[in-house]
Amino acid sequence: MKILEQPVPALPEDYGTLDAQGSIPLRVRFLENGTVGEIRVLSSFLRRLTDLAVEAAKKIKFEPAVKNGKPVVTVKTVIYSYIYGGWQIPGQSGSDIYYCEGDPNLKKPAALLEDPKVDFPAARIIEKGGGQIKITVVLKATGEVVIVKTDSDLPEDFTEKVKAAVLKIKFNPAIDKSGKPVSQLKTFEYEFKPNQ
Repeated sequence: MKILEQPVPALPEDYGTLDAQGSIPLRVRFLENGTVGEIRVLSSFLRRLTDLAVEAAKKIKFEPAVKNGKPVVTVKTVIYSYIYGGWQIPGQSGSDIYYCEGDPNLKKPAALLEDPKVDFPAARIIEKGGGQIKITVVLKATGEVVIVKTDSDLPEDFTEKVKAAVLKIKFNPAIDKSGKPVSQLKTFEYEFKPNQ
């Protein structure tokens, strides 16, 4: 079978403030008459996001598979991923599937080879009284690191140094159940104290 059009799910009403990330794999039955049949949720995420993904899957347009000259039913897994205010689905220009840490669809999570350390002048840390930063990144199947969210109570120059260090992380990409490298979300937390 060939998917001709895969609509992007609608955004939830609170997409601008919804701090959520996750993948929603659906088992979809593509019927011989060119319509979408039963859709089974393999791993649910937030209910309202899962419902939006299912509604989008119902609108997939496709050419049925053909066997011995006749169209036949095909069952495939379709994955929608939601990440901080937007959807990512396969087959869309510039998009990727981002798996979360612990996702059951991962055979092996991303493995860090090098986690660069960040050193700041002690005087600046004492002056600030310490602080922490949380950075969420996508460890891409291609080996790239992309920062998608930053929460920090550190001065801006500290934050920028941490971000620069995170972008240098070396890793082996996550592997899905089919054995292919995939992109994975990961959150790093750094804490700096005056006595460090």
